[in-house]
Amino acid sequence: MTSKKSLNKTLLTATAIIMLLTLYAIITTYKAHKLENLNNKQVCITDSIQSVANVQSLQIDSLTGLIKNSKQKPSLTGIIKHNINISPISLVLYEPFNLKPKLTHNRPTKTDDSFLCIPAAYTNLKNYKIKGCFIENGKLINKTILNVFKGVCIVKPNGIDILPFHKLDDKLIEDITEAGYSLFQQSLLVENFNIVHYNKFKDFKVKRRALITRDNKFYVCETVGPAYFNEFQRALINIGTKDAIYTDMGSWSEGWYRNYHGNIVKIGDNFRSTHRQTNWILLKKS
Repeated sequence: MTSKKSLNKTLLTATAIIMLLTLYAIITTYKAHKLENLNNKQVCITDSIQSVANVQSLQIDSLTGLIKNSKQKPSLTGIIKHNINISPISLVLYEPFNLKPKLTHNRPTKTDDSFLCIPAAYTNLKNYKIKGCFIENGKLINKTILNVFKGVCIVKPNGIDILPFHKLDDKLIEDITEAGYSLFQQSLLVENFNIVHYNKFKDFKVKRRALITRDNKFYVCETVGPAYFNEFQRALINIGTKDAIYTDMGSWSEGWYRNYHGNIVKIGDNFRSTHRQTNWILLKKS
């Protein structure tokens, strides 16, 4: 009898040890997976020698992998590229640090201090001019206001403001020009954490891109592959986007960023109309 009790006790002890070892293995695997996900982030920094290891001490959002508080790394200058899976699509976010957005209608060079360049407003296919109201550094380039667009993007040295169309009036234009800021019209995707509904974008899939704001910071966000317009909007909501405005895509999708080694990496998937593009958003050091 004693022998049987001892055997049962030994079996219980062995079972408990196996369960503890299994739990330890699960926790270790989970931590390694999180670390691997962080190590996969591409840090595009050329100002000072940094490495992905420098990012590991920061507070990272568990859903998106975005850095929660940019003040933790004030010396970082450049872009961190995040890959995020939001079923049924995947997103790439370009998170800028100590970079200033700039709107221009002059074709950018790749030899200055720009870290990223993407098309901004639509281009009119009839006359190949900028569609909608366009202000660059306080200068009114195109005064035509088009009510077909539901969004307005104000570009300032310290970031961007995304507004609904009804706020675009003579007073706002006057304020922007006097302040020396920039502005363009585009399709509004998200307003105050809510999807802005459209009808004409639902029947086809293409690669999508937008300027977004989240936690008082702005990002460039694009899909990895083709997506329906409302799929893109839902994915933006799922990552906590407050406001989002579209940027020109389709055959106008060519953009680029500067990687860790200072090399130009093209983004987009259809460059057929690049030579006719009329305006761009840049992220620059100065």
